[in-house]
Amino acid sequence: MHQRAGLALLALALPLLAPQLAHAAPAEKCLQHPLTAVPGLTSVGASGAAPAGRFVVGTGERTDGQRSVVRWHDGVPTQLGVTGDWALAIDASDDGQILITTNAANLRYRDGSAEQLPTPAGYADARLSAIDNAHGLAVGYATDANGQNGHGVVWSATNQPRVLPVPAGFNHAIANDIDDDGTVVGIIQDWDWENAGVRAQEAVIWRPDGTVALLPKSGSYPEAAAVRNGIAVGTDAGQAVRWDLTTGAPATPIAPGKATALNDRGDVLIDTNAAITGQGLRPLEQKDPGGASGIAPAAITNTRQLYGTDGYTNQPVRWNCS
Repeated sequence: MHQRAGLALLALALPLLAPQLAHAAPAEKCLQHPLTAVPGLTSVGASGAAPAGRFVVGTGERTDGQRSVVRWHDGVPTQLGVTGDWALAIDASDDGQILITTNAANLRYRDGSAEQLPTPAGYADARLSAIDNAHGLAVGYATDANGQNGHGVVWSATNQPRVLPVPAGFNHAIANDIDDDGTVVGIIQDWDWENAGVRAQEAVIWRPDGTVALLPKSGSYPEAAAVRNGIAVGTDAGQAVRWDLTTGAPATPIAPGKATALNDRGDVLIDTNAAITGQGLRPLEQKDPGGASGIAPAAITNTRQLYGTDGYTNQPVRWNCS
């Protein structure tokens, strides 16, 4: 599942990041800051953020073991009253809509209440991935009871599902993100279900009209993970890459690693680093001196703030890359 952020703007191109020379100074870290603690919850983590950064979402554990969804609005946390064994806040938009998955349902939280997103007819389960920031379209994918034979799904602002096509020769799809014009990115796969192996995988876009197209690749298992303003980022042949969806040109390498999030300025989250346009690759600060506890960044906003969890402090945090 993953977890997130105008068409009138021109997409900003990311430069190819050259390797640092041995004598070059280390890249400046994006410093870490804790988010406001949530009374009554432990093991709190941040898992998504709206593009402007005013809304950040996550979950924490109550004393009864249930997970509780949290929203930070301008830094102030509130429990939203949505709980469950596997409750997870997925993404948020600038108008305050929040996508949530629980063990029982997929939900859209807005205007103080939670609305259920129906699983499309003919499918047994569904998972949410992201919400667009212009129209409230939610994206994810639906599967059979075994978690197989997935199809991408777009839910309208009124929660009506539309199933996206899977091309011939493939039997599984995962939709990862949606642009403000309705363009969806993700992967299609040809699975050997009996032997639990993937025979082929392609990075794809579903255009706003629902038609699907393969993205150029150089490796065997590319993935498109995020899309903003006609630019998609993902991974191909062990490199974080970007695709210009308006030209169809081959992917441009950014840096080694896996790209998972993108903002409107063209900045990219790559593993535990941020590729900041015009600045290069900047590491995210970790509080564990040895680094063994790790960090889990999940979202990057248009203000160059990243949100996630530090495994050493076990708390939700913000990294400032501005």
